[in-house]
Amino acid sequence: MKKLIKRLFGYDIQDDRKVWMYRAVATQANAAGGAIALDITPGAGNFIELIVGHVKNSGTNGINGYVYDSANNTVTNFAYANSGAGTSQNYPSIGSSAGASGNFSNSVGLRVYGTDKFSILQAGAGAQNDTLTIAIRCYCKSAPTISKARSTNAADVTLVETYNTVLEEL
Repeated sequence: MKKLIKRLFGYDIQDDRKVWMYRAVATQANAAGGAIALDITPGAGNFIELIVGHVKNSGTNGINGYVYDSANNTVTNFAYANSGAGTSQNYPSIGSSAGASGNFSNSVGLRVYGTDKFSILQAGAGAQNDTLTIAIRCYCKSAPTISKARSTNAADVTLVETYNTVLEEL
């Protein structure tokens, strides 16, 4: 893309963004169940910018999308899906009256920087063997880190990644 822009317009662009592609399935194996939480953290000097994503829950939990700061304080709630069998969400979403109860903010062009977290979590405790599937594409400078540490019974949550890839050229 950079070469095409240079050829067409005669100048280089100084854009070091790459596209990060990620897909994983998280499974809660604990007999008592528990909510699954997946945190995507860009890391110092990095960012992620949401392009598109899809999350699906196998159980009857709702799904929430948040941005948290490094102290786990809510910066914004960018997605909410009510509970129901096979609940799913698509990103980005336009949002609705962000200040009102139960509503969420716009996630179009959502950027998360440094040690803040882009978080997808089940609303309420899931049952044993419930899964949370995430497929996401983001712009970034380098691959972010993924954590399940804030899940309930986190030691019993398995995370099977289908792919975790950074494309070097836009």
